[in-house]
Amino acid sequence: MTSPRHPVELPSREQPRDYYDFDRYISPQRMLTYWHQIREVMTRKPARVLEVGVGTGLVASYLRASGIDVTTFDINEALEPDVVGSVLDLGSLVPAGAFDLVLCARVLHHLPYEQLPEALANLAAVTRKHLVLTLPVEDFSISFSVRRTAGPQHTFRLPLPIGVKRALFWKGSRSGLWKIDDGPEHRLGAVTGVIGRHFDVDRGFRLPEDPAHQVFTCSVK
Repeated sequence: MTSPRHPVELPSREQPRDYYDFDRYISPQRMLTYWHQIREVMTRKPARVLEVGVGTGLVASYLRASGIDVTTFDINEALEPDVVGSVLDLGSLVPAGAFDLVLCARVLHHLPYEQLPEALANLAAVTRKHLVLTLPVEDFSISFSVRRTAGPQHTFRLPLPIGVKRALFWKGSRSGLWKIDDGPEHRLGAVTGVIGRHFDVDRGFRLPEDPAHQVFTCSVK
């Protein structure tokens, strides 16, 4: 059964606007993923950012409120992006080298994996400096947090075998979308290698609060 907090993920062009309704889509855990996106962007102090994948609009709104010039790009016209189109056509819709940084969070897994190199080449063509990329991960783990009063919260993760998850819970893919570590061809090392054709990966990490998210902070080669 699908929880209202975890709606079935559809191909990006098919997601209706109400897919991102607060009560249906936003959870405290998901809010933390936005915090990490914003931090990775703000740390690099870009003047102009291209956000590929509009989502809720929360990240773009915060970046704009912080004085950053943000252009949004999405294949889904219902989300009212600044530019409508597929990331595979990005080069014909956005000028080359027009941005200091491209943010692309949980978008590229909507494409067939074979098209990942082409998509990354297009992202590399439109940014002068950086890419902040988030991809989903096939995860099965136990996480717990420790915090003393008024102190920082520390989250720890204990990985569990994916085979156990598949044996207990897997009933076939609900979306048909690929994830890191969902099969031998999508191992983290293989995906990192594809990214490395166009970018230097400066930092790669799983979100401690939601290890189903892998972040790559990259520089253009």
